[in-house]
Amino acid sequence: MQTRFLPCGDTGLTVEFDGTDQRATNARALQLHAALAEDRPEGLIETVPSYRSLTIHYDPCRTSQDRITQSVQAALARLSESDLVAGRLWRVPVCFEGDCAPDLQEVAAQTGLSPDRIVKTLTEVEQSVYMLGFAPGQPYLGDLPEALSVPRRKNPVPHVPAGSVLTATARTVIYPVDNPTGWYVIGRTPLPLFRPAAQDPVWLKPGDRVRFAAIPLPEFRDMFARRDSLTAEELPA
Repeated sequence: MQTRFLPCGDTGLTVEFDGTDQRATNARALQLHAALAEDRPEGLIETVPSYRSLTIHYDPCRTSQDRITQSVQAALARLSESDLVAGRLWRVPVCFEGDCAPDLQEVAAQTGLSPDRIVKTLTEVEQSVYMLGFAPGQPYLGDLPEALSVPRRKNPVPHVPAGSVLTATARTVIYPVDNPTGWYVIGRTPLPLFRPAAQDPVWLKPGDRVRFAAIPLPEFRDMFARRDSLTAEELPA
């Protein structure tokens, strides 16, 4: 796997992994993310993983791009296949009924599968959190079976509510805040994925694993009314 070092001004460096296997490139980015968190170079501020890269932010008053690059190269040399990041497994409650899933019928029409079959498949597959992006705490998940793959919308929707679970291109995403979208809304979770007042404001992290658990509309409404006080212990087992 080829590695490229791309400067980001005088306070950042992106380490990009070039490969055809998205799982492998993402695993490498998460490995490096974990390695730098464990053995922090002088002047490191934070690291931000994406699908196939890791962006490193550093304090130029305490270090330099050359020294950060050397630290990254040393960390990469120490990594092995056994260093794969295995994050927490989350059971995320999702309602696939009524207004929570306005596009489920459209996805069914495009895939040729019944809505019940789509929900069954979605709740059976384990997805990985590849990255957070676009909005605070917004997870991009994959991979879904090819049978569930649909293209992005031709005409974006100007507004969908926070908690919406969306799909396109064999992936899913969960919106932590209200947003426009070019994806299909197939469900909604009551979980507040971004809690700015909490000590740890982001619920899901890159490297975590997610399984959806279908909940009926009354349970969704109950959990949504209590969303600010929900704890991990209340999630489905």
